[in-house]
Amino acid sequence: MPEKMPDKTSKANTTELAKNEANHWRLIKKVIGFQFKLALDGIRDVLLSPISIGAAVLGLLTRPDDPEKYYRALLKFGMKSDRWINLFDSAEYMAEKLSPDEYISKIEDLVVREHNKRGVLQAVKNQTDNLIDRAQSNLDKKASYLKSSDVKRNDPKNNG
Repeated sequence: MPEKMPDKTSKANTTELAKNEANHWRLIKKVIGFQFKLALDGIRDVLLSPISIGAAVLGLLTRPDDPEKYYRALLKFGMKSDRWINLFDSAEYMAEKLSPDEYISKIEDLVVREHNKRGVLQAVKNQTDNLIDRAQSNLDKKASYLKSSDVKRNDPKNNG
């Protein structure tokens, strides 16, 4: 009986699926990290607004020679917190403090460890992958249907 050769197409499809799955999870991680940073940035902005008014009033009342002293200190804090939050991944990290990116990395490590133990997160991951695959398949089917419908409508034989 001849030995069965591995199907190259099947192997390529499996590799492509794994690559797509990795891309999906990389995007999900980035979006979750961005949402976390947006929340930190928003909280910081909400807090800085009334504090800036307080710093201005305090400076006007207590420092007639330098009324902007507290306001400048607030701006300095704001710039430091901006670099720390690193919302758009553009700032250099402050070496002495953990950035949100490092917190996210620690959470990711925890998730990967749980995933490797085949725990609850494995089931969630599998369900999410299946959901994404089904959604993509449905979109492909609809696009194919619309394309074939469009071809039939434009066919002169069907317009008679």
